[in-house]
Amino acid sequence: MPRLLPICIALTALLLSACQTAPPAPDQSQETDARERIDAGDYRAAGTEFERLANEKRGLRDYYRLRAAEAWREEAELDAVARLLGEIKRKNLDAGQNLRFDLLAAEIALSQQQAARASALLAVDDARIPATVRERWLELQARAFAAEGRYLPAARTRLRLIAVLPESERRDAQRELLEMITVQKPEVLRTDLLALAADDAARPWLEQALRVTGEPPARAPIAATEAVGTMMAGSDGRMRREGFKPVRKLALLLPVHGDYAAAGRAILDGVMSMHYQLAAASSLQVYDAGSTRRSALDAYQLALNDGVDAVLGPVERDQVDAVLEASDGRVPLLTLNYPEPKTIATESSFHFGLLPEEEAALAAERLVAEGATRIAVFGTNEDWSERAMATLDAQLRALGGSISGRRMLRDSDVDFAESLVALIGAPGNAPETRKADGIFLALRPSTARLLMPQLRAADFLNLPIVATSHVYSGAVQALQDKDLDGLVFMDAPWTHAAAVGLPARGELARDLTSAANSPRLFAFGLDAYQLLPYLDFLRAKPGRYIDGASGLLLSDAFGRIRRLPQFYRFVDGVPQPATALRLVAEPASTP
Repeated sequence: MPRLLPICIALTALLLSACQTAPPAPDQSQETDARERIDAGDYRAAGTEFERLANEKRGLRDYYRLRAAEAWREEAELDAVARLLGEIKRKNLDAGQNLRFDLLAAEIALSQQQAARASALLAVDDARIPATVRERWLELQARAFAAEGRYLPAARTRLRLIAVLPESERRDAQRELLEMITVQKPEVLRTDLLALAADDAARPWLEQALRVTGEPPARAPIAATEAVGTMMAGSDGRMRREGFKPVRKLALLLPVHGDYAAAGRAILDGVMSMHYQLAAASSLQVYDAGSTRRSALDAYQLALNDGVDAVLGPVERDQVDAVLEASDGRVPLLTLNYPEPKTIATESSFHFGLLPEEEAALAAERLVAEGATRIAVFGTNEDWSERAMATLDAQLRALGGSISGRRMLRDSDVDFAESLVALIGAPGNAPETRKADGIFLALRPSTARLLMPQLRAADFLNLPIVATSHVYSGAVQALQDKDLDGLVFMDAPWTHAAAVGLPARGELARDLTSAANSPRLFAFGLDAYQLLPYLDFLRAKPGRYIDGASGLLLSDAFGRIRRLPQFYRFVDGVPQPATALRLVAEPASTP
């Protein structure tokens, strides 16, 4: 049964007729018994009392019938409500009372599967709806849209409803919203998502619903426009960085012990290295998130009890879900992974992760930009590879491209001639007869080192080819990686000593093994810390970015950090900055 909301009498005037005469004012003292019943929650007795008054007070009969109908509605006695509405002469009601009549009539129409009639009754200018009944009006309107099969208007209306609900009721309402969208067919969601602007409030809900169904959504392209941190004079004449909002006491929810301790140490080393340079937080403390939901929740609660102003972490996805579900939104939270699709996050939370999906979406955008729309894909059955390929497919389709074919390669495979012919074409065929005009790899280095020489032998290196960062180990191995020459891949610039204004990897690696052995996680920690003081600013201004260790870092309007890594090409087995996906003469690197 839909949630029943109390009906408030105090309404602003809605003029239904210029010549309508004002009905007589009721004597409040006559309603004392009925009001006491309402205060006690006895709506049945209140309805009976208002009906008695309607029979006794002829001049106020319609007013008291309306009051009785409202009381019976709270008792969910809709048959009684319908009976009373049928007995009311609307000309005897004022404008506010007529609006209350329409709300009741719309609810009756919905109960009788008359969605179009309910929508017509609720089609009132938003500016004319008093705040006292806005919540109920939005609820009924959303139900009417949903009953008509118009899920997107229903979702937009529910989002407006959620905004006026008490904080304690919002999460349940958000779950209901997600459930309503998730039952739509995936092809409908994909089509509607393409038409939504990047900052459309419904966009994250359609994306989340697609993820719940197991389908990756196409992301809204976002362009880096201007770096954050411009020095500006404040009202006191002192120079400050634009958008910079430091944290007084920061909690780091990282695994110190357990299965993820090594990853936690690398991230922590990055955070601390950035802390000594940026001082975004006055103080910070590490809370051991361990390796279970319970240990993460215990660490989170301990941090809150210590009065922290912001929380960074946790890392493991199941722990992220647990902490997000426990959060009430009062303390800002930057999780170091993304939650599961069904998890409802608070509006004060931000999410940052080293996702293969981000790289795959960027690869699709770059391939299409360079004229390649039919992409041959080579991957493995590893989870990250499958996720990357699925995202590439979704992003290509959104941009007018497609995957022309894919092959799942195994570690034991050494001869790919048959796969190349099936996915691209026979060697020596004219380019216009090829089945693919671009290639995407989601492979580990060992497999890519076998594939690339065979692409070269088939004369396919003139096609744009791009791989995820997984194709590079993170350390220069010129002899082994010479087989990868010509291949372009995406990666964190800090891994290649190309991050400007940040602690240098070479210097840190002398003292910190994590900087040498886990450069991407170390860079992730560097970036997580420098994101902290700019989170609100980045969300409010999509397009503003941080030139980070992992790439350019932006936020969409919903607190999801977007990462734009740099492109590199293997030249003589050594990664060099790349300007294009196609094999061209790259400028020599600066010594």
